[in-house]
Amino acid sequence: MREGELLRTLTHPHLVRAYETIAEPDPIIILELLSGATLQYVIDNATRRMAAMPIVYLGMHLCSAIGYLHGQGVLHLDLKPGNVVVGNDGRTRVIDLSLAGPPRHTRGGRGTPLYMAPEQVNAGWLDRPTDVWGIGMLLYEAAAGRPPFEYDRDDPPQLLGRADSVRRYRRLPGPLAAAIDACLEPEPDRRPTIAALAELMRDLHRAHVARVR
Repeated sequence: MREGELLRTLTHPHLVRAYETIAEPDPIIILELLSGATLQYVIDNATRRMAAMPIVYLGMHLCSAIGYLHGQGVLHLDLKPGNVVVGNDGRTRVIDLSLAGPPRHTRGGRGTPLYMAPEQVNAGWLDRPTDVWGIGMLLYEAAAGRPPFEYDRDDPPQLLGRADSVRRYRRLPGPLAAAIDACLEPEPDRRPTIAALAELMRDLHRAHVARVR
């Protein structure tokens, strides 16, 4: 019910929209019908890894959606390929705000194990950099075709050091690769801001358009 009521207050082209929340007999959220597939499905079924410009578009859309959420005082806190829908029109939409809420302290362990930021895994303060980590995880997996970390799912999740650079698995334009790596800095205050990341994505897009012309 909380998620449904939150979604009904939000309107953004890269966020799923909620039309109604029904409490009885079981809680139900009526959402808009989305075309396309989850980013997880796209990655798992691709015959080749995503090209650089679609990764840039993905980054632009994610920054737009999460930047909007942050402007409303809300963190997403569960960014993963299964929570992003890539539409048939190429537009990305973020779904599932079940963990969303204001910046706060956590005792650890709240989130999807493979995608949690270090401050989510252990007790820490959750804030905007936590979602920047999530964006980095999504862009890394879209580029490399695999997540940057692996966990033994029989044990509590924990991050063992720094992720390998995305360059290990994929050749990308230098600024794009550097931005993805920066999002996955273990220390939250060393990650780029959403605004800086969005501007970089726009610059890469403009440079690409200029080359095409």
